Amino acid sequence: MKIEAYAKINLTLEVLGKRLDGYHELKSIVCPVSLSDSLTVEKADEVSSDTSFVDDLCVKAAKTMGVGARIKVEKRIPQGGGLGGGSADAAAVMIALNEMYNLRFSPEKLAEKGAEVGSDVPSLILANIYHSPVMMEGRGERVMPLSKTKLNFVLIDPAVHSSTAEVFSMWSALNLTARDSSPSADANEALLCGDIEKLSNHISNDLSMPSIYLHPEIAEALELLRSENVITASVTGSGSCVFGLVSSQEEAKNIAEKLGMKGVRAFAISSLS
Repeated sequence: MKIEAYAKINLTLEVLGKRLDGYHELKSIVCPVSLSDSLTVEKADEVSSDTSFVDDLCVKAAKTMGVGARIKVEKRIPQGGGLGGGSADAAAVMIALNEMYNLRFSPEKLAEKGAEVGSDVPSLILANIYHSPVMMEGRGERVMPLSKTKLNFVLIDPAVHSSTAEVFSMWSALNLTARDSSPSADANEALLCGDIEKLSNHISNDLSMPSIYLHPEIAEALELLRSENVITASVTGSGSCVFGLVSSQEEAKNIAEKLGMKGVRAFAISSLS
């Protein structure tokens, strides 16, 4: 079975503090986008994958499903960029195996199992099934699909690997605290009514400052986007990729092409809907 594993960007990402289990309490709107890896998943007696990753989430995903699988991955999603590539691949494997073996897990039950694989996996299971943004809470285990609104973006990959663990450690070292307002709730309201201008006022990421502190290239990428007069620009996940919201796919393509001519690795992408 062939299946696409779609990347995500975080329209919002709130860090609400550290939990007793060592994880951080999060609230985020996770938006699946058109950039994807392509997977081939076949039934097998055992679990195997052609990737070279030591901690292969695809293998972990198949073992969590309790069935055999032979997995091949064609990677296009930049690694270490906050796009959830490995988690998207794992989510796609679980979706494929659920169908191939007729395991009959509902999307919500499948997302629940995804929490055993990784924090981003539950939201990416629902995002890839429903092709809609997802509200993610807790350490990633509480997820809910949201309203679809067509959104267009320019994505820049600064080509630096941003470690999620290091960024969260820096968040703590900088003594950053949770904000009083909830941009996720406000952004959700904007999605409900399809108001892109209102949405742009609430796109934000609490991990921007620590990720930029560790990787100044992220700040440079944000400035590049802002110089192209995007509606707003932000970091996705713990970095290093950044995205700019624009009014149309044509504008996204024009900006990506212009940046590409300057040697910048840029993509025109859109939300799934």
